[in-house]
Amino acid sequence: MRSINCLSYLLIFLFGQSVYAANPLHLKMLKNYTYSTPLKLDLSGADLRLYNLDEVDLSGANLQGANLSGMQLIRTKFDNALLNHANFKGASLDRVSFQNAFMECVDFSQSTFMYVNFNDARLPSAKFLDSIIKRTTFLRAKLKRTDFTGANLYIINFSNANWEDAKFDNTIQTKINRFN
Repeated sequence: MRSINCLSYLLIFLFGQSVYAANPLHLKMLKNYTYSTPLKLDLSGADLRLYNLDEVDLSGANLQGANLSGMQLIRTKFDNALLNHANFKGASLDRVSFQNAFMECVDFSQSTFMYVNFNDARLPSAKFLDSIIKRTTFLRAKLKRTDFTGANLYIINFSNANWEDAKFDNTIQTKINRFN
C-alpha cells in the first residue's frame, strides 16, 4: 500500500498533475446541486475551491486527491466518502461530518474546525499541523501516525480512538477526553 502512495507522489512530481481524474459530468452535476440526497460522485483530483459546498451531501463520493484548500465548509457531509490524499489545508470547517470516511494522508494543516464529526473515520498519516480544533469528536477513529503537531485542541472527544504513533507535539490541549 505504501508503494502505491509513493508512486502517486512520484507521478505528481514528474508530471505536475494528480493521478486522480474527476468525472466532468459529475463536476457539472455538483455545480447545479440543490440539497436533497447524497451525491455519490467521482470528484477525484478535482479542484473544488470555486464551488460552494455549504450544506452539500457528498456521502459516498470519491474525492481522492481533491483540492479543497482554503475553503469555508458549513454543514457539508463527507460520510463514507473516499478522501485519501485530499488537500484541506487552511480550510474552515463548521459542523462538517466525515463519519466513517477514508482519509489516508489528508492534509488539514492550518485549518479551523468547529463541531466536526470524525467518528469512525480512518485517518492514517493525516496532518492537522497548527490547526485549531474545537468541540470535535473522533469517537472510534483510526488515527495511526496522524500528526497534530502545534494544534490547539479544545473540548475534543477521542473516546475509543486508536492513536497509535500519533503525534501531539507542542499542542495546546483543553478538556480532552481520551478514555477508552
